[in-house]
Amino acid sequence: MIPMNEKGKRFTIEYLNAPEFFQQINTLKDNYGEGILEIRCSPNELKQFKV
Repeated sequence: MIPMNEKGKRFTIEYLNAPEFFQQINTLKDNYGEGILEIRCSPNELKQFKV
């Protein structure tokens, strides 16, 4: 788990609601978990996390 800059706050990443993200999930399921799950985020979305 990646820690948040503001402890206790929930993260927001718009891409998690995109059809492309769900297609990646389905592809991974069809391939029995073999592959890479890429979660795209903007620089502002990335700033939510301590990275």
